[in-house]
Amino acid sequence: LLARARCGFYSDRPWLLRPDDERFAELFSGGAAEERSAHDIFTFGLDRAVRRVESGLVATYVLFGGGIGRMTGLFPAGTLLGAPKAVIHSGEPMPLVARAIGPVVMRRISADAFQAALAEMPDLRTAYMEKLLSNHESQIDGLLVNDLAPLKIRTGLLLLALFEAAGAPLAPGWSRVPYPVTAQELSEMAHATRSAVSRELSALAKAGLLQRKGRSLYVADALPDALAQAALKAQGGA
Repeated sequence: LLARARCGFYSDRPWLLRPDDERFAELFSGGAAEERSAHDIFTFGLDRAVRRVESGLVATYVLFGGGIGRMTGLFPAGTLLGAPKAVIHSGEPMPLVARAIGPVVMRRISADAFQAALAEMPDLRTAYMEKLLSNHESQIDGLLVNDLAPLKIRTGLLLLALFEAAGAPLAPGWSRVPYPVTAQELSEMAHATRSAVSRELSALAKAGLLQRKGRSLYVADALPDALAQAALKAQGGA
């Protein structure tokens, strides 16, 4: 869906990380279970731990000016949270927080245990570092989209990212957004005000691309193509 919308600059998955090597599932199987309710905010940049997202979706942010600054990535099931901090930054504290977009289940091990496991399995370390490069590209592209793309495109693209994260295709007609995301959460993701995102959601609804039913949002199957056209126009195309 994100690739179909063609709104990224050099990645087909702005913000959204790809799952890490499946062998990490066994490594984390004995880790401490950690559950987060939908909309929970939690700190992960200060502890020396690595988490594997077992189910759900986690958005990560840099703290700035006493509050949430910029979103740095969307972590779906199968991704590792805090692993770059353990591998590259030796587990040093970093100003990072996360929000559970819907209910989340994770497994947690210490940064030392993670580093030791990679030292014992060089091929797994190599696979992780290769995936890290790809995921960093998605994260950088997400920052570029948030800085350069109009809010209409950012808002619509984030809705598509939620489908992509859940592995849920758009059905013909209308599809319910698979996570209970709020306008406040979308505004944090898009680095915009809540009122501005609410206006963009209303504009999408007026254009026949979005419906609200109670607390649920429904997206039209025409949204990716509409975003692709908007992106082409924003970049000075036909």
